[in-house]
Amino acid sequence: MPSATSLRKAPIKQTLVLGVFSLAMVVAGLLWLDRSIAYFFKAPELQKFYAFSREITNAGYSIHYFVAAAIGFVASRYLYTKIHYLKSNPHINRALGEWSLFVFKCLITLGLVGQVIKILCGRQRPHTTEDFQNLNFSPASLDSHFHSFPSGHTQVMLTMAMIATLIWPKWRYFWFGIGIFLGFTRVVIHQHFFSDFAGGAYLGVAGTLWIYYFWPPKLDQP
Repeated sequence: MPSATSLRKAPIKQTLVLGVFSLAMVVAGLLWLDRSIAYFFKAPELQKFYAFSREITNAGYSIHYFVAAAIGFVASRYLYTKIHYLKSNPHINRALGEWSLFVFKCLITLGLVGQVIKILCGRQRPHTTEDFQNLNFSPASLDSHFHSFPSGHTQVMLTMAMIATLIWPKWRYFWFGIGIFLGFTRVVIHQHFFSDFAGGAYLGVAGTLWIYYFWPPKLDQP
């Protein structure tokens, strides 16, 4: 009997198409967009939007989604007999547990990959220089001020957007709209350059697709 993985198509085309687009955005950022976008959001007339972005940008912290996934997993495995809805709908209870576990897999795996890339690249964050120098690198640096590429918050938000799309595909434009907007707040508040945002978005989407291919929720098993 074929495995669940063999029945799904590897996301090679999606990875390549997204990769080409993201690479183009990263190059455009490095050459033209990074500094101009950073200066644009420094304008006095945009300070209210800057303040608003700073208030909501913490939605990109992975801890929120780890906690939500932990609650979902515990509820599905240990508390479902006390929750009437889950007890009455075992297929939903199983899906809750498996997707909660999948969130853990994605956040841990991609978080580690992203952190390794950050350290290896050693790119300086925009807010650390007054003129937003975007080509300052200190490879293998452990200083968080040199962990700009890729954007971890953006990776988290696009990971969650991709997971939500796998569960509720009809709402994909909504999920990605929210994920992109929240990820871009990191650019608005000068924690990351535009090219960092593009790199984080690619890692979140492509990485989640490959984890889904190799290590999916086991919804087809009894």
